[in-house]
Formats: sequence, structure tokens, C-alpha cells
Amino acid sequence: MTVRGGDPQASAPHSEPHRPDAQPPQAGTAISMLAAPLGDDTSFDKWIESFYKECGREVTLAYTTLNQVKNWGMAIVAAFISAIVTLGKPGDAGALTPAARLGIYSAAVVAYVFNLRFFIRAILCYINLLRWNRLQSDIVAAYLIPKPLKPGKSLPTREQARAFLRDEITDYYHRWRATIDRKNQVFQNLKLGFALVLAFPLFFVIVWSVELWQLALVRGLAVFAAGTTLVELTDFSRSSYFDTPSRHASRSRGGRAKLFPVPVSQGGYLLTWSLTMLLSAVVALWPKIRPFLCCWLGW
Repeated sequence: MTVRGGDPQASAPHSEPHRPDAQPPQAGTAISMLAAPLGDDTSFDKWIESFYKECGREVTLAYTTLNQVKNWGMAIVAAFISAIVTLGKPGDAGALTPAARLGIYSAAVVAYVFNLRFFIRAILCYINLLRWNRLQSDIVAAYLIPKPLKPGKSLPTREQARAFLRDEITDYYHRWRATIDRKNQVFQNLKLGFALVLAFPLFFVIVWSVELWQLALVRGLAVFAAGTTLVELTDFSRSSYFDTPSRHASRSRGGRAKLFPVPVSQGGYLLTWSLTMLLSAVVALWPKIRPFLCCWLGW
């Protein structure tokens, strides 16, 4: 078999966006081909040639989507800076008015919460990019240029190379596992630009939460920011979409996973996010709620 590389960007605009529950072009017989005996070179090699082309298209799609998510994050920060310029005009006494400070603080909370969600989405795009790069590299190593070997190691046989490739496809395509662990997912995406995108509004959130804590609305917004952070981090740590093969195998469910998992919102995520909204509203409105409770309960 001869694997044809080509420029993946040339064909990317004509490809449909990949969904984990979708099959690649000519994949109607993909499952039967993968299930064929190892000696069935023709069917496996034909499928791999089609799959290699799909990897190139998916690399381009993941890279484009990652850039779009980062651009949205920067656009939100730019809007926040505009809010600072508009609301940050000093009053007659040469200082910011209370209304201006509250407006900038509210804009900082909104910018931080949105960019935190975009950060998690960027991690998904990034591990998709690495996943398809890994599969494409494995195909090249199996058929064209073997990877460098450690001293004393010998080149794998054709059957061993194809068996390894099957295992890689099972982990990174069927089971949709990540190629790097969560720590590297976070650090590498922060380095790609999200460190500044998140840090700028977060600075105003932290500093002015302390200075304006006497305001009930500020306390409610602070609870909303902290609660949203907790919800996002909990979902990130528990979701199997960010698991490496070894991490997923160590889970209590024994590493069992559905093929082509669909990234849908889990009920727990929506519930905890709704509770965060409710708690934030109660904290912000507590000065008005407390007198009502005192009258109703006779405190």
C-alpha cells in the first residue's frame, strides 16, 4: 500500500465537521474491515488509506476550531477593555463613581465566566488536534517511515505494526481517548494564549470582590464566579472525554466505554450550574429576602 499524504488544507473546506458518533468517508464497511483477520491485508489497507485522508481533514478542522475559540476569548476581553474605557471615566472628585466600579466589576465577572467556558472548549479542540495527529503519525510509522527505535530494539514485523495501529485506532478513534493527561491539557492551552485571556478579567474579579464586598450584588456575582469555576473544574475532572487510555482504564467502571461517545451535556452539570445560579441570586437579593423571611417566620 502507498499512503498518499497531500495537503490536508486543500480538501478541508469540502469536508463535513466530524462528530464522534459519525463515520468517516467510506466507513460503511469500516467496522467489518477492522474486525477482519490480521492476514486480510487488502481490506485493512484500503480502509487505512481512506482513514489517512480523513485524519488530514480532521487535523485542519480541529486547528481551525481551536483558533476560532481563542478568537472568541480575545473578543470578549476586548469588549471588557471597552467597558473599562467607557465606564472608567473619573467623577467630579477625580475617582471612579460607585456605579462605574460596579459596572466594571460586573463586566469582569461576565468576561471571566465566558472565557472559562471557552477555555474548556479549547481543551477539547486541542486534544482533538493531537488525537488526529497521533493517528496520522501512526499510519505513517506503520507503512512508510518507522519511528526511531531505542538501542537494542528491532523493527516490528508488518503484523505487529498493523496490530499496534488497530489498538491506536481503538483507543483514539473508537473510544475517543486523549493523548495527553489533564495537567498537560491545561498547561499547554494556557500557554497557547488563554493565560492572559483568563487572568485579565480575573484580576478585577478578585481585587474588587474584596473592595466592594459590602454590596450585596457584588457578593452575589462573586458567588456566581466561584460557583461556575467549581462546576467547570468538577466536570473537567470527571468527564471521560479528557481521559487518556490508562486513566480511563483505572476508573472504577473498569475502562468500559461506548464507541463514538457523543459530547452531550450531563444532567449533573446542568443541575449544579442551576444551583449556582440560584445561590448567587439568593446572595445578591438577601437584603430584600431577609425582611420578608423575618415577617413570614416571625423572627
